[in-house]
Amino acid sequence: KYMDEKPIAFAHCQLRHDYVEGTESSPVGYLEGIFVEEAYRRKGFAADLLAECERWAREKGCSEFASDCELDNEESLKFCLAFTVEDVEKEYEKVLALGARMIEPPAKRPWGAVNMSFYDPDNNIVFLRQFVQIDNAAEIKS
Repeated sequence: KYMDEKPIAFAHCQLRHDYVEGTESSPVGYLEGIFVEEAYRRKGFAADLLAECERWAREKGCSEFASDCELDNEESLKFCLAFTVEDVEKEYEKVLALGARMIEPPAKRPWGAVNMSFYDPDNNIVFLRQFVQIDNAAEIKS
């Protein structure tokens, strides 16, 4: 990702053909690493990059996408708290009713995802995403 022609974030993903813990298929799309410059963190750039990696893996025929993190790496662990749901709008209403602090309300991304994020009671950032059908593949922009 670039901001005013300056690189601010990147993600490295690949297809893994070896066994990936917790998966049942092969190949598996795998997030090897992701980085966002500190000044641009918590603004959705990492979530956008992750969604692009997931889209790429689906285009390559993957039905699963995985990653891992060191449990003592708090930033990485917080990033890994993301869940795919059937209906982000419905989950948004539930989360609001529970009084969660919202970071980003549901927002449609050009590559076919609807994302939202909020803080859980332990102050972890939780991302919810929904994949929607795109009628025109030309609408996808990186």
